Amino acid sequence: MKREYQIGNDQLIDHILKLWNLGLEESQRALIDLIRNLDETTRQEVLQVLENSVSGEGRATDRLKASR
Repeated sequence: MKREYQIGNDQLIDHILKLWNLGLEESQRALIDLIRNLDETTRQEVLQVLENSVSGEGRATDRLKASR
């Protein structure tokens, strides 16, 4: 039986940020794919939070921008 879960944008952004900050390349690629599939408003919120959190890490920010 498949279960569906609903979480708010704030929780989603928090979880994505925690996973992104682990720095695992495979996780980051999976998160980029997930971010691509979000609705436009949520995607922009997630990208803004990630960009602010990794502003000192140009590589991660560049990967996010390239994936848009």
